[in-house]
Amino acid sequence: MRKYICIGILVLMLASIAGCSEETAAISQNSITVAKDQSLSVTLVEEFQESYYDETELINMVNSEVTAYNTAAGKDCITVGDHLLENGQMHLTLEFVACTDFCSYMPEDLFVGTVQEAYDKGYDFNRSLESVGSNGATIGKNDLLSMGNSKIVVLTGAMVVRCPSKITYYSQGMELLDSNTVRATTEGCYFIIYK
Repeated sequence: MRKYICIGILVLMLASIAGCSEETAAISQNSITVAKDQSLSVTLVEEFQESYYDETELINMVNSEVTAYNTAAGKDCITVGDHLLENGQMHLTLEFVACTDFCSYMPEDLFVGTVQEAYDKGYDFNRSLESVGSNGATIGKNDLLSMGNSKIVVLTGAMVVRCPSKITYYSQGMELLDSNTVRATTEGCYFIIYK
């Protein structure tokens, strides 16, 4: 169930526009919004300009696959939200009850929890993170390990990530868009620490 045709269509042509404004970045690149209860709202933004693409067929396929996923899970884990086809781009929102459902349904890996839980899951902590508001200061593995109860998002993929509260550290290779939002423009594994 991990790889779905509709998700393949939606993620084939990820729109990563490096030189755009914050507002444009939020609407032209796939994004994840993490809620305080760790549920997720994911907006997929993809080019949808080929003459053989059919909006109704795609949405019906997504609804069918989400229904099948929820039936297999025995509960409603994923909800199909709004969709909009505008200027050759399809915007589709999916709501996930938990990170585990996102990982089962989407091609990217995602973890939301504490730093200690991320470490226990085996994520590689040999990395440098930018400190927000510290003019280029960074922290490394030992600093991360001392933040056991701090909240973390670990993401593979190029996405915009909105956290439920202020971001304090984020991986190099990401851009801070506002106090709660960062953007990764290339594929990789990214850490985001928030309050």
